[in-house]
Amino acid sequence: MKQPTLDVAALGRTLQAFIYPPHCILCDQLIDTAAQCVESAVPRCGTCEVCIATILEQSVARCPRCTAPSKSKESAGDVAGARDRHGAEARVKAEAGGGEEATDAAQVIDGAGGCPTCSSWPPDCAFRRGVALGAFEGPLREAVHALKFNGNRKLGRQVGNWIGSDSMMPLLDALVAVPLHPSRQRERGYNQAELIARGVADTTNTTLIPRASTRTRATTQQALAVSAEERTANLRGAFAVRALELEVIPQSGVVGLVDDVLTTGATLDACGRAILHVRPDLQLVAVVAAIALRDVDPDGPGWPLTPADPVYSSKSITS
Repeated sequence: MKQPTLDVAALGRTLQAFIYPPHCILCDQLIDTAAQCVESAVPRCGTCEVCIATILEQSVARCPRCTAPSKSKESAGDVAGARDRHGAEARVKAEAGGGEEATDAAQVIDGAGGCPTCSSWPPDCAFRRGVALGAFEGPLREAVHALKFNGNRKLGRQVGNWIGSDSMMPLLDALVAVPLHPSRQRERGYNQAELIARGVADTTNTTLIPRASTRTRATTQQALAVSAEERTANLRGAFAVRALELEVIPQSGVVGLVDDVLTTGATLDACGRAILHVRPDLQLVAVVAAIALRDVDPDGPGWPLTPADPVYSSKSITS
């Protein structure tokens, strides 16, 4: 009769959890399982079920263009129903020559107009749509910080899995992660955007092109750049693209440009422009863990860049 074997590793984890009960890395509340990704309906990566439920909660309406959650207390169904009714009315008015108001309303319904957050994007923005798990607040904000500053690499891939499973994720032909400068990546040990991109790629079965874009110049954090001039100068010449890497993408393909957070969108726009400089036929979608909600600003976000702004390398990298 075969003697049962002792799983020393499992025993060690049990003792460790007993002596040092694991706490959620996002809210610091006690959780009842080890801090590693566990086999369950929703892998945790050290997060409690409450935080996961909050991150994945989709009970409010979301913008059809950028997926930003509505600040309204109306449910997703209520707002969607109102939007459908308003859209039908707008189309009737448009067909009857209802004027500019009807046309604008129909564009919002079709996802071309958007919400206050994406309406702040300039008309010539490199990306036309966005996909985010939710607003850059609460547990999702803590998750981004844990990934970016606390070395929680597994959380990055899990966040990417969640994004890839989002019902509003469009079909993509390829994924490109916003690169870090080599010096910053050596300091951090990884590129958080690439970890997220790998999770999205796993879930959506989309090709990730890790060497498509490179950071050619170290920049200061965008959060430290206040004015439009500072943001533009900070990103000038910061990105270059390896043209050969993009050859696997079909003509007029849709590419997900992946980063951790979309705040003003300046970094994603600059990286996207570098890609479009080499492949102007491509369509770019911003794919991020979180999006910073914005109210309508009559003066704009202060970061729109004109085609003359040299935010990309004048020559693509050929090898």
